[in-house]
Amino acid sequence: MTQHAAFLEEVSPTPASYLQAARRVHAGEIPGLRELRVAVLSTVSAQMLQPYLIVEGARRGFRVVPWFAPFAQLEEQVLDATSPLYAGNPEVVAVFARLEELAPALCERFGAVATEDAALLEVVLRRLRALLCGLRERTTAALCLANFPPPARPLAGLGDAMLARSQATMVQEANAALAAACREVPGAFVFDYARTVVEHGLAGWHDARLFALARQPWSVEAQIATAGALVRTLRAVFVAPAKCLVVDADNTLWGGVVGEDGLGGIALGDDYPGNVFKAFQKYLRTLKDRGVLLALVSKNEEADVRSVLEQHRDGVLHEGDFAVRRINWREKSVNLREVAAALNLGLEALVFFDDNPFEREEVRRLLPGVTVLEAPHEPLAFIAAIEDSSLFDQLILSAEDQQRAALYRRHAAATAASQAAASPEEFLAGLEMVATIGSVGPETLPRVAQLLAKTNQFNLTIRRHSAAQLAQMIEAGAVALWLRLADRFGDHGLVGVALARPAAGTPQPDLLIPQPPPVRPGPSSVVPNSAWIIDTFLLSCRVVGRGAETALLAQLAGCVRARGGAELTGEYVPSARNGLVADFYPRHGFGACGENRWMKRLSDATATPSYIRTQFHE
Repeated sequence: MTQHAAFLEEVSPTPASYLQAARRVHAGEIPGLRELRVAVLSTVSAQMLQPYLIVEGARRGFRVVPWFAPFAQLEEQVLDATSPLYAGNPEVVAVFARLEELAPALCERFGAVATEDAALLEVVLRRLRALLCGLRERTTAALCLANFPPPARPLAGLGDAMLARSQATMVQEANAALAAACREVPGAFVFDYARTVVEHGLAGWHDARLFALARQPWSVEAQIATAGALVRTLRAVFVAPAKCLVVDADNTLWGGVVGEDGLGGIALGDDYPGNVFKAFQKYLRTLKDRGVLLALVSKNEEADVRSVLEQHRDGVLHEGDFAVRRINWREKSVNLREVAAALNLGLEALVFFDDNPFEREEVRRLLPGVTVLEAPHEPLAFIAAIEDSSLFDQLILSAEDQQRAALYRRHAAATAASQAAASPEEFLAGLEMVATIGSVGPETLPRVAQLLAKTNQFNLTIRRHSAAQLAQMIEAGAVALWLRLADRFGDHGLVGVALARPAAGTPQPDLLIPQPPPVRPGPSSVVPNSAWIIDTFLLSCRVVGRGAETALLAQLAGCVRARGGAELTGEYVPSARNGLVADFYPRHGFGACGENRWMKRLSDATATPSYIRTQFHE
């Protein structure tokens, strides 16, 4: 935390303290915060959340500008395109709709007329689905729908758990349906309010006096927790997760120093304190399963560390779980640079976790781009320190995320093969690559939006379109393609995205500008455009240098030509990370037509490399 934000550390859990801190944030005392306009719709009075949202937002890098609709005005705000909701140009619309107001009978007389319970719940779910669709038709803002907490006092009392279909079960079914509805609407996410309530405790969550006086149901503690959890969710919407966690070995993965204590003397097992380190290794394995790359950097003898990873009977993590290992006596900063280079990542993609304060300070001083987590003195707090940092939060877990470690192993195998090949041409031909290219649709839209949010190096324009914005552009006539690449080492997953739009007639979504309801183009509504612009072109760093980008560009040009396009203009927007693609368009036969802009006549075909077999998937 910067010195300018130090006053946030002194905020106490009282309304007065939060209000004072919110005023200081609003006055601009913390520079560099990213403004975030948040509109809140609720079935209860939610205005008292304002100072808590502002302060908790500042903790996570946002200057939240909240707007609250009058309570119980859901359809009134959503369905009227001229309502104050849209006049405020929100980047986020958060919806708090409680079952107590949506379906009072479910909360007041559950089970009294058992045959009506399911019907009442379905009415609620239809209403919320309609709200999501109504919002999506009128705004490209991110949509966050709060789910339902378990009942604080089940109407059947202790007997609720024995009912064939209990009140608690009904709430779980409703939450599953809400999640399904969010998956169907681009840019809609579940705000896991239910988890927040359970984590902080149902007892003391509801303030009966405030609710009776002002229709505001939350205690002060609940307001703080709700605001903090919502802002953390919003951070996951707008900030891509870190890609790699770099950990130490001694006194981090296990207790003790293996070089001194030996394989049998370190703390790692089912009894305390070894079970604490074993639990930490299990957590790291879970992170790997979520798509986080693990790297091991240790000042040690390599043989000693390898003996633990491969021979210790209680070890959870093994050599293959780490994408990169650097075990030597060099400075940690030197090894971290090598880790980033080996993974083809920037230093800002790394998070460093080491029990030694000297090592943490050395990395902070020499590699300011690396995020250094403060490791607690007590190993029991290791997991919470990483999980609560929110650095690895993501709201959508794709198949590529779950397979990332395997994908990087394949990348390493291909790199080894390239070093053994007699020439680059021999290596590329020997990969037996197959590029599958298809049009972006509902199934691929989440992964495509994820790539746009995370890809920095092979990214010509660094435009961060959301799923909702992409859907709007496609419906307005843009060509959007995805690319999957497979070779003899395995399938690398969806690794490329290309998006082109007519130079005139297709809107460029902007979160700062409210958009009209999208019009789905039909045969009579699409006006041929001869001039097209490549809005977005990117490729995962795992497959850079194999010619897949040329195959994708050739397919994009063909699709644009089929839409009546005669020329294609590409743009390069320089950033701190994408220098490797500065000459992409000249290398592919585009001629300069302005600063960082190139144009190509589509009569001049772009040839797919002969060593890549390409197939198009509608």
